[in-house]
Amino acid sequence: MEKAILVVDAAHIFFPAFVSEREGTPHERAMADIDRVLEAARLKFDVALPIVMAVDRPPYKRSEVYSGYKAKRKAHPEGYDDAYEAWLAGFALSSAFRVLGVDGYEADDICAAVAFTDQSEREESPTIVIATRDKDLFQLVNDERPNRVRVLSTASLELFGEEAVYLKMGVWPDQVARFLAIAGDSADGVPGVEGIGKVGAKKLIESELVLGKVETRLNAEQKSQFLLSLSLVELTVRALQPVIPAIDYSWEARRNFAAPPKEGQLVTELRALRVVAPPAPKAPVVQSAPAVRTTKRDLSMDTLNTLTALSKKFWASGFYSRFKSEDGIFTIMVTGMELGIAPVAALGNFHVLDGKLCPSAHVLIALAQAASDCVMFDCIAESETSATYRVKKSNGFTADFTYTVADAKRDQMRWANGGKNLKAMIRKTAGSQAARLWFPGELNGLYSAEEMGESVSED
Repeated sequence: MEKAILVVDAAHIFFPAFVSEREGTPHERAMADIDRVLEAARLKFDVALPIVMAVDRPPYKRSEVYSGYKAKRKAHPEGYDDAYEAWLAGFALSSAFRVLGVDGYEADDICAAVAFTDQSEREESPTIVIATRDKDLFQLVNDERPNRVRVLSTASLELFGEEAVYLKMGVWPDQVARFLAIAGDSADGVPGVEGIGKVGAKKLIESELVLGKVETRLNAEQKSQFLLSLSLVELTVRALQPVIPAIDYSWEARRNFAAPPKEGQLVTELRALRVVAPPAPKAPVVQSAPAVRTTKRDLSMDTLNTLTALSKKFWASGFYSRFKSEDGIFTIMVTGMELGIAPVAALGNFHVLDGKLCPSAHVLIALAQAASDCVMFDCIAESETSATYRVKKSNGFTADFTYTVADAKRDQMRWANGGKNLKAMIRKTAGSQAARLWFPGELNGLYSAEEMGESVSED
């Protein structure tokens, strides 16, 4: 199992628990949520100890740059600050956790500094998993080692890699900060560039490949607004890394600390705060669950005209000649938009096989994970010969789906007999078939390129 370091945006656990009307005290609810996040992380990763709890330490240095930064946020509810600090104090006493905060900086900055600490000396560079609800942290997501970063949503437990961020935000992780700087963020008091907004920001970012960086296409006043906002949303790394104490992460400590946790039980040294919940009853494994097809995006004439113009530019660029014509590029982008996939992502992830449009398995899996009723959709086990996906839906539906190399040979997959990266192809095909089985309304009958026998390369 892949090794990982888990960094938790502490306030994004405690504040929802404090204001929740669920049963129990705020501390009990927060500990149950920590347990839930740990369980989700451990389904995918061998998580090291200690687990980092990243905290805010206001007043923020960003407020010195722009006085309106977070100035309009409502005060915390009565009793919140004392309860939060008491909760953190418990973690500070545990060798299984490390509470990190630096005066003047936010938890986001702590996450960034930890995420990009040099891991190259380790034999196996661990993945950094950041548990948060904050979209700003999508800018840290990175698929490449030695600093591979994933974001784990503390709300939905969805795990975000680069493609998943693109499908959700419409921009790649390395474009997120510029997108937020243009669009602005009223909740955080980030002004953005006047008169553009989110839709305009996405269009500007999407067109960078053809028309160049956004900042070169703004007038002087807009550029000033953009640079100010960018300084507020970009996460601090270099300034913080020298003051972040070194942490000796241990996977052996994780294994020797206790037996694998029971469902609902947090294995830490915080005995006084431990919450032990009875295991939830298991839903029966079934072969399918009903779903209703819904159109993800209406295509107006303005949108179609924009796609037509982009098709001409993309065809002229020469990057998408595999689609044979401007019309081919246009068709791919329209198909993608009907599924809620941004045009450039569609061009990068759709293939034409045997006359059919086939997205990569990553797209089908991401569409399933983005479904409104999806609580969990992840690969929970894989080997050289099989892979198993698990689904959990908001209505309580739970099921597992396993695909094996024997299934691949039965289905006459061209890659089944010694194909390139057989393990990855089995995993992707398992995810594609499970996604279509459990989320037919989201996938609309699409088959992945891997299912059609194409050995699509790993990211």
